[in-house]
Amino acid sequence: MAHVCEILLLGPPELRCDGEVVRSPTARGLALLAYLALRGEPERRERLATLLWDAPEKVARHRLRQELYRLQRGPLAAHLESNRTYVDLKNATSDAARFLERLEHGDWEAALSERRGSFMEGFTLDGAEVFEDWLAVEREAWSERYVLALSRLALEREGAGETGRAVQLWQQVLEVDPYHEEAYRRLLWLLAEGGRWPEAEQLYRNYKHRLEAHLGLEPAPETRRLFEQLRVRKTPMRPSAAPVPEALSNPPMVGRGGLLVELERRHPQAVLLVGEAGSGKSRLAREHMVRLGGRLAVAHPAASRGLPFAGLVRALDQALEMLGPPEVDPVWLREAGRLLPHRLAPAERPLQGAADRARFLEGLGRVVLALAGPVLVWDDLQWTDPAALELLGYLLPLAGRTGTQIVLTLRTPAESGPATDWLAPLEGELARLEVPPLDEDAVHELILRLAHQPYGARLFSQRLHAATGGNPFFVLETLRHLFARGELQSRSGGWSTPYDRTTRDYRELPLAGSIRGTLWARLRSLDGPLRRSLELVCLSRQPVAPEVLAQVEGTGELEAARHLEQLRERQLTVGRSGGYAPAHEHLRALVLETLEPPLARTYHRAWARALEREGQPAEAAEHWLEAGREAKAARGFLAAARARSSEPLSARALYRRALDLRAGLTKEERRAAELDLLELDVQLGRLDDAELARLRTLTREADARAELLLAEALLQRGDYTAARERALAGLALAQRLDLRAEQARAHFLLAWIHYRHGDPNAQIAELEQALAAYERLGDRAGAARTLRHLAALYFRLGQKATGDELQARALATARAVGDAVLALRIRADRATGWWLRGEALKVRKEARALRRAAARLGDYGGELDALELEGLAAFSLGDYAAAFRAFDAAVRRAVELHLEKDEALARSERALAAIELKRFEEAAEDLALALSMQQRIGDQAKLGHTFHTYGYLHLAQDRPREAYAWFRRAARHWRRRGERGHLARSLAYAALAAEAAGRPDRAKRLSAEALRAARDWPVGVPELPLVQAVYARFHPRGGAQAETARQALEQVRERLPARARGRFERTLAYRLAFGL
Repeated sequence: MAHVCEILLLGPPELRCDGEVVRSPTARGLALLAYLALRGEPERRERLATLLWDAPEKVARHRLRQELYRLQRGPLAAHLESNRTYVDLKNATSDAARFLERLEHGDWEAALSERRGSFMEGFTLDGAEVFEDWLAVEREAWSERYVLALSRLALEREGAGETGRAVQLWQQVLEVDPYHEEAYRRLLWLLAEGGRWPEAEQLYRNYKHRLEAHLGLEPAPETRRLFEQLRVRKTPMRPSAAPVPEALSNPPMVGRGGLLVELERRHPQAVLLVGEAGSGKSRLAREHMVRLGGRLAVAHPAASRGLPFAGLVRALDQALEMLGPPEVDPVWLREAGRLLPHRLAPAERPLQGAADRARFLEGLGRVVLALAGPVLVWDDLQWTDPAALELLGYLLPLAGRTGTQIVLTLRTPAESGPATDWLAPLEGELARLEVPPLDEDAVHELILRLAHQPYGARLFSQRLHAATGGNPFFVLETLRHLFARGELQSRSGGWSTPYDRTTRDYRELPLAGSIRGTLWARLRSLDGPLRRSLELVCLSRQPVAPEVLAQVEGTGELEAARHLEQLRERQLTVGRSGGYAPAHEHLRALVLETLEPPLARTYHRAWARALEREGQPAEAAEHWLEAGREAKAARGFLAAARARSSEPLSARALYRRALDLRAGLTKEERRAAELDLLELDVQLGRLDDAELARLRTLTREADARAELLLAEALLQRGDYTAARERALAGLALAQRLDLRAEQARAHFLLAWIHYRHGDPNAQIAELEQALAAYERLGDRAGAARTLRHLAALYFRLGQKATGDELQARALATARAVGDAVLALRIRADRATGWWLRGEALKVRKEARALRRAAARLGDYGGELDALELEGLAAFSLGDYAAAFRAFDAAVRRAVELHLEKDEALARSERALAAIELKRFEEAAEDLALALSMQQRIGDQAKLGHTFHTYGYLHLAQDRPREAYAWFRRAARHWRRRGERGHLARSLAYAALAAEAAGRPDRAKRLSAEALRAARDWPVGVPELPLVQAVYARFHPRGGAQAETARQALEQVRERLPARARGRFERTLAYRLAFGL
């Protein structure tokens, strides 16, 4: 009958079969069963032998066979299977497995019921150093699992209102982990909420004392804040907690492949690995040792630096127990036995002089190298005691002869002491390898591997790298801290955190307590001037150049440069473009936390004055604000905003910063700043209803600038009548007050209104008057705007050469004065000319570039221009779906901004694309809305496009008479405005409608009119090949026109990719030209 066997590991280990406790034959047998039960799969014999015996492999394997023989003679015979390679434990249960299963299902109470104590409590195994190491790691891991179950159950009980039970559970957490900060916060909250304030206060003070006495730290800021809120009986937010993943206990090695290759390449040369605390030097050295088959790593704890050979004795003791005495001359073994008499027989004669000591060190060195094998790791050289350093001096030449590579690790910055003195003359003999922080890619890889995710987490990894400087220890501690705070959570698909969101207001990740201790020790080692320089660097919002730091400190530039370089050598700062910055955000946070407020304000004032001298008003304003000088800060933000015309979004933000500081500006300064911001929003096409209302309010104070700004805003929205009234009122006020700049602007706006709403030919006088005024004033930005409109006027009049010359001048001037928004609009005008001349491919490329530039500048008006050009280019190339998408995006943006004139045009263009897609009802709805808006606001500039598209809709629906009427209406409109290019297109389409209506003679006459309108019109004719093909269709002698059209279309077709040619061949112009 098969026995039911169970192994209990969560407490003193026990073996039970059929409910009865079974005594294991040996401690090693019990260790073997525990290891296999926890592993849950077969293990190789050589691994088990190495795990359980510190002995040569042959001896260990022999002992394993004996142990298996004993176990298989007992009640476990049916459960323990082995062959020449593997050993496995079958069909045996364990409390550990049940704990994990219940933990996974969230059954915290049941999981905790399995625990009787710590993992394998009280169990030790002499002569099995590898097993002891494994046991220590497992005990730590099971302790963390226990804390996880306790904290989760405590949270459940809190949620159920069982405060007393929750308090007990959090107290149990503290019994296991007396520094569990989250448990303290929870207990503080629960005790205070339960009216037990004296207990809560005592709990906090005990914890604060424990931290200060044992670690030299203070409670975390959030703990201190919670205590203060509770102390004054405020209502703080309830604290939160989350589990820490097991993967953080044994993270993978990343970003060190190149160093491992270099270490192996340099074998057997001695190598010195240097890096800051937490950089992973020890992990790297031990990984290299294992890869090459090394067997000895000598660690030197900081606490044992005063004890001769302390670290070495421990390492040798473990190695001799596991491996036995090495095969070296007995003379040398006896010398080594002086240090390890319990392992090796010591020499009988005591040491009496220098010769005896030299023989002792020689013998000890030979034993060390024999045990080490190919690689000896000598960890934490900076804490090596003088006696061991003396031995190391013997080891280096011996290792060179025996082929053993010695890998030493040294923490930087290295404090002066015995180790640095010993190292100084040997620097040339050792290969020095820097162990740098992890780069962004390595941190990203680490996150993916820890979270078991194939991809993602890029933004979080970047932020984690920025906060920790890529220091592996800091990265892991930050992750543990984030999990403990509940800000990072492990889910089925990986990890999730609020820091994955693409916000730009991120400042720092929360600072973990263990990192604080490491950084505190480094900060305390700095002298006064260096500490001050570091504080100033951490206070700066940008990299610090030596010459600027010298101004702030009031010292010489050479001294400031020396301080910055010393901080870099200590890995407290890093070089950045433009200067030096803190090595990572954790360091910055800790330094700033320690600054007393009065000193911090003094530093901020010094920074502000220095940055003002450097011509950086925005950066200076930030420091004035931190120093409590709101008036100086507000004026600094204003100065910076006015200097950033080429960065409108940045300028906009700076204006808002200035206006938010209400106490910092006079009434006049505030009004001027408001108008600046409103003008910027008008320029960008971003003025919303609230801003428009504010602008109306500002005009009540008889302000010519406000009147003209309101006129431009109304003009943008298509309210031409009101815009004209405001422009005339502004002009009258400017003339009365002799405000020349406002007079020039008024003439400019009146010209624009003439173009959109009145007689387009009347605008020339106004534009020339405005240009002359701007040039007299030296206002190049105003002159550039006026030149742009003059260029458009001359294009409309058919004077292309003049228009080109004016447009080039406008673009050059806009770029010269740094007006990026105006330059963008002029580029859009130029691209419109290309479209009129049939250069659709060129237009498409430029439209995409314009759209990217508009997004970068935050220029909504420029975005609308780019979307229109993108849609027109796509339509010309037969990509009607892409055209519809572009026009649709333009409609939505115009609706959002309440720009009726732009919305109407975009709707008529969207209707054109919808017709080609056979979406006639949508097209009709768009056209009705567009026509209604244009007629209501009196927009004459674009009304003809809506007439023309109405005709195209009727033509597509086989209603030629209605189509003919609309095309003729469009033609009359374009004729009145003198726009011959658009006139030619509408007449050509009218000819096609006349033909479909059975009027060939009229079609022939209209096609001839269309060609005459297009002939010698250099500005460009939309769909010129279609106009030419229509003429050839009705005139027997029109073959030359047809051939010209075919050549032009074929040139475009040949430049298209193969997949796009089919669409182009289905366009109406192509079908007419090629008789398809």
